[in-house]
Amino acid sequence: MITTALDRCSRPALRCALALVTAAATLAAFTGPAEAGGYDIPIVNTARYGGQGGTGIAFVDGGTSLYLNPAGLGRVGVANVDVAATILAGQAQGTPTFLSPDVNVKSERKPLVFPFVSGAVRLADFFTVGVAAYIVGGAGGEYSYQPTPAADTLEDNTELLLQESTLGVAFNVDKIGLHIGAGYRITYGRLVRSRPDALTTLDLRLKGVNFEGFRVGLQWQFTEHVAFGAVYRNKIVVRASENGGSALRNDFDYAATDLVLPARTGAGLRFDWGDFGTAVEFEWLFNSQNNTIVLETVPTLPNPLQNVFDWSDQYILRWGGEYGVFDGQWPIRLGFVFGSATTSADFPNAFGPPPAPEYLFTIGTGYNHGPWQFSFAYARAWASKFVDVDTSNFLVECPNCGGAGQYALRANHFIFDFSYNWE
Repeated sequence: MITTALDRCSRPALRCALALVTAAATLAAFTGPAEAGGYDIPIVNTARYGGQGGTGIAFVDGGTSLYLNPAGLGRVGVANVDVAATILAGQAQGTPTFLSPDVNVKSERKPLVFPFVSGAVRLADFFTVGVAAYIVGGAGGEYSYQPTPAADTLEDNTELLLQESTLGVAFNVDKIGLHIGAGYRITYGRLVRSRPDALTTLDLRLKGVNFEGFRVGLQWQFTEHVAFGAVYRNKIVVRASENGGSALRNDFDYAATDLVLPARTGAGLRFDWGDFGTAVEFEWLFNSQNNTIVLETVPTLPNPLQNVFDWSDQYILRWGGEYGVFDGQWPIRLGFVFGSATTSADFPNAFGPPPAPEYLFTIGTGYNHGPWQFSFAYARAWASKFVDVDTSNFLVECPNCGGAGQYALRANHFIFDFSYNWE
């Protein structure tokens, strides 16, 4: 019989886990966004899994499970605490506005930090609970350019952040290696849009919260060497608003729009033999749920200010592997990720992912000292495509869209984590 946390985990340790999660939620609220396939950020989980291409649906354990698959809470022995951070340094390229079709520029380089903190406790042999706070998605960037050769340089900036706090449970049938989990998600959204030019004059700072999110999953270790996992996340809509704002040379008393985080599902297999392990995963993101959003204002504009996405659903293939050297204490990890094109070449946006397939290569290592473990991972992401688009109707159809030109993304992720497990 597995000893429960109430028997062996000290109260100070539990208080420490809860304090770390609270701190992460606070820090996450002040973190900038990054570009990825859709709003989801492909590599932002802990280094142990990030070094393996972000795989983990079939074998994740501890509080990190609340991001990848809540069923993994059932793999906790007594308790677990995981503290992680991802430092992202990258640069995008695009044509920020169709009103300046000859201005195809690279974004400013601004490193961003994504915190991730989680904790889990096994309350009984059959029941585990956990909490976590992390960044789940975002988009944006800052471009400095002259709209015309005679104009002053302006700062064109977009920041979109989606951060989650999660409480989850798992039911464990250890005799057959089956774990079923569920997580309740509270999602905070923030959208900042600023472009101080004389024509469009955008200044919006919208915030909102959604309380309707959930994530469910299962894991089954059906042989000593093979495990299977599956997970599903529902679609949520964050209603972001503010009292004030301006656009198209109009000042508002109130402005609001919807931020849609689409549904997502996936499944994976993990194979282990001795010190070697490898995993493959397939994920499907319902990004077509992001079609068109409208900025609602008081007083109302003569023509609605809308943003057309026209995104396609995206599939993601992940592979990861690790090999433990020196009796498994020093793991060497590798991974690769392919994501199909999801954004639209007909409605390009320099502040989102390029309308092209995305590739990621990951590598990582760490030190496993029994109850505690430290890991480091590096991930390189890239995507690029030249877009030739007809913008003749954009003034009415999509005033926030970009123009023709090269759209590209190059990003480096540096991921660190420290975990402690009470077994």
